[in-house]
Parts: sequence; C-alpha cells; structure tokens
Amino acid sequence: MPKLFSPQDAELLKKEFEKLKNPVVFGLVVDKDREPLHVHDETGHHDMDANEMAEMLLSDLKEISNGKIDYKVYDKSEKKEFCPEGESKYCGPILFFEDSPNVRYYGLPFGEEMPPFLDDIVTKGTGEPMLPPKAIELAKEIDQKLQEPIYVYVFITPTCPNCPYATEATHQLGLISNKVHAYMIEAYEFPDWADKYNVYGVPKIVIKDSKGNTLDEWEGTFRIPMACYERILEAINKL
Repeated sequence: MPKLFSPQDAELLKKEFEKLKNPVVFGLVVDKDREPLHVHDETGHHDMDANEMAEMLLSDLKEISNGKIDYKVYDKSEKKEFCPEGESKYCGPILFFEDSPNVRYYGLPFGEEMPPFLDDIVTKGTGEPMLPPKAIELAKEIDQKLQEPIYVYVFITPTCPNCPYATEATHQLGLISNKVHAYMIEAYEFPDWADKYNVYGVPKIVIKDSKGNTLDEWEGTFRIPMACYERILEAINKL
C-alpha cells in the first residue's frame, strides 16, 4: 500500500504509468550523516529524515507502476561524483535517472515540484518530451551548439508556484541533451548551496560552464519553455 499517495492519487498515477513503454530506473544517493530536517506542515512541527522519505517515494512509485519504475540506493561514498563538492556539505538525498545522470534532483521533489517530476518519468518511459514542437527544435539546437557541458541550477522550494515551470523546462532540456546538466536544488534541504548563490527568491536559475564560470543567473521563471531556452542560448553564446 503506497505511503505517500492517497488511494485516489495512486489510481490516477497507475493509469498515467500505463503509458510507459520502457523501464525507468532511478538512482538514489543517501547521506546518512546529515541531520533530520525540521519541517512544519499541517500536522505541526516535526523532524523528517529526507533520505527515508526519498526511498519511500521511489518505493511507492515502484508499487504503483507494477515495477515499471525501479530504483537503486547508494551511499554517498559510492557516488562521490554526485556530491556537490565546493557547493554544499550535504550529499543526499539525490535522485537521478540511471541512464540520464545529468538530470538530478538535489532534495525531495515534493509539493509543487511533483508534477514536473512525474512528467520527467513519463518522458523517460515513453521517449517523448513533454514540450511543444518548437521548444523541442530549440532544445536540439542548444544540443548541437554545445561543445562542452553546461550546468543549470534551479533553486526551488516546495511551495513555490512558479518553480515547476523552471524545473520542467530545464529537466526536459536535459533529457534531450546529455550536455545539459539540469539540477533541481531544494533550497531548504541544501541551504549552504542556496546561500552561496544568494538565493533570496525562487526560482533562481544559475547557468555555469564546465570550468565553473557563471554564464548567467536570474530570479523568476519563464512560463513558456521557449523563452527559457532562448535565454540559455544567449548564455552559451558566451562560451
């Protein structure tokens, strides 16, 4: 029985996951050294183990999808390349697609971030981007122009209503081009990372080149993926 989804939501997801033609396998990096998060929700104040919640989420999705969605759990010592060295002291929870590790979730994709997270799953399982045709063309143009990887950080919070547009656009781009490392970063779970980039409002997007230089950064989002991709194109023209 799913722990994080109501029976009604689980039934809706089950129908959605019927679209999946290919298996979707997640990797989950856990940081057992980090302290529990202190959260406040409708049940009051309490501590939450983000690593356990991430595994619970993936376990629910595996059950609801009848095994079409699966996952592997790694200690941070096994996936040191995923630890944001120089950016944050934390290394988990981190979710990623095993065959598209350039698309990552640093923190839990809960609240407003659940819809783009589920869209990413459908894209992986069907091979069909959740984008209009013109946006797909522009994403492919970005892929062709890139001679080296870029890193797109999207700082979010679970209650931000505009953040999902940024996550969706950048993650869908990363699923089209493995040269685009698209990272959703939950600012409450990685506060030192957010502080380093002066995140005072969300979403905040930061684009960096492979040498760590910042090419562009801004607060706010574009509700249309095309506008986001045009801004990214302007940034990579600086390379």
